[in-house]
Amino acid sequence: MPVEFCEAPAVLSAGALAALRLFAGRINDVGPTLISHSHCEPSGNFGSGKQSIGSTKAALPLGNRRSGSTGIGANHSRADRPCVSGPHARIRRMMLNDDDRAKLRFELANANLQSVSRAQGIYLTALLVYICLVWAMYVMGTATVHMESLELKMDAVWQISPFVIMVLTLAVVGTLNATASAYRELREAGSAIFGPDFGSLFAIDTYKNVIDYLALLQILPWGRTRNPTDSHGDQPLLLRLHHLILPGLFAISFATSYWSVRQASFRPQLRFFLVFGWVCLFIQLIFSARPFYRWGVRLFGAKRTNDAYN
Repeated sequence: MPVEFCEAPAVLSAGALAALRLFAGRINDVGPTLISHSHCEPSGNFGSGKQSIGSTKAALPLGNRRSGSTGIGANHSRADRPCVSGPHARIRRMMLNDDDRAKLRFELANANLQSVSRAQGIYLTALLVYICLVWAMYVMGTATVHMESLELKMDAVWQISPFVIMVLTLAVVGTLNATASAYRELREAGSAIFGPDFGSLFAIDTYKNVIDYLALLQILPWGRTRNPTDSHGDQPLLLRLHHLILPGLFAISFATSYWSVRQASFRPQLRFFLVFGWVCLFIQLIFSARPFYRWGVRLFGAKRTNDAYN
């Protein structure tokens, strides 16, 4: 509120009293300017410092100048008015329309699907490479394999194989579940832009893995090369046999884990790895039951509306 001096103390001289009155007048005049600038200028600039007291008073409403009230509590002062250049105005200018929101939703859904597909390819490749390495060492009878600065011993590989295969298998199962939800979101976002006839999963996926290409193999040497499409129940059984590829890979991973546990049973001094291997194999089988069921339902001609595809 304005600084006012009603009565001067007797101990003050005339010069000191005049200085105090001048100082109080400067506070009352400059106060509204600081408040109005701090509210309405986003950059926090309080003016150039060259604004005179008279121009400050001129910026105030007419009623305030007549009443002489120039303080913070003045009626309808500039500090109380809504500021149109503040952050709320910038947010209103940044609001997206319906078309931009649809495009942004499609771009985010597409990026999500591509990231899931890329991760699936990495985990599938790692699982294939590890299984091939384990069985190559076992068949060749190699006790030790040197890979640059890494040395792999067959006994140690048998002990850690159940855990490594379990982690990679569960990662692949997780990407299968994530692909279904990511493609559903992308299909809904794409239908809002491109219409109901949106592309198939094979056409949208830009990070295809080895399983995707194995599914395109054709047995008959004659005939045209068929276009890759998503599976559906109306296809002949021969075209649905690719649903056995991933179950076959999972079956090999189960066999590798079981053989690792069996090898650990021949070493009575390491019972921990025997129990640990059985636990890993059990977890691997539990979380693989759902994908096996879905692959079996698709193989025997389930419709696209079946939950096996969703």
